[in-house]
This record gives sequence, structure tokens and C-alpha cells, in this order.
Amino acid sequence: MAYRFSVVPHKSVTYFKFWDDVTVASAKEAFVQYTRDPNFNPKYLMVTDAREVTEIHATFQGVLFGVEGLRDLLAKFDRGTISAILVSDSTQFGYVRMLEQVLDFLSYPPKIGQ
Repeated sequence: MAYRFSVVPHKSVTYFKFWDDVTVASAKEAFVQYTRDPNFNPKYLMVTDAREVTEIHATFQGVLFGVEGLRDLLAKFDRGTISAILVSDSTQFGYVRMLEQVLDFLSYPPKIGQ
């Protein structure tokens, strides 16, 4: 998978660009690298351009386990963040919605018995 990101502190934004094939593992790699960047700030807006992605290799289970494996890094976003993802078709949009639902579920797990 091909990707790059750029943290722009004076604008409080991080830009991501993905193209070609995307897998759960490669998307996780990009996120891990971002959180290790010296300019990383969990308060920054994240803008992702995925319009040149040609194929997404992911399942719900893969996304769920992938996000679960990032829990420690996601905890850095203790106040949440705003993320915008640009896509070129409804299939990509569906994958982004699935990711959003998994992130929401794992970030705010339901309280059972209360």
C-alpha cells in the first residue's frame, strides 16, 4: 500500500493520502507511524484523501481486531478528534462507515447491566 502523511502544526491538521491497495495491516502501520511522529498531536484535525485507493482488502472482523490492537494508541485521543475522509465511491464509503462504527463501539463500549 502506498501512503504518506504530513503533520502541519501551524494549522493544527494532519493530512493523509492513500493510493493503490489498502489492507488493515497497512492502514494500522500508517496510524502507528503518525502517532510516533514528533509533531503528533491528538487534538489535530485529521484529513484523509483516499480517492485514489483502487482496492480495499478488509473484513469486519479484520477491522475490529485491527482497531482493538490499537487501543493503547487510541487512548491518546482522550478528548476525541475530528476526522474527515474523502472517498471516490460508495464501496469506499461503506468501509469508512464500518471503521467509524468499530471505533465508536470500542471507544465508548456499552455498559452492560446498568
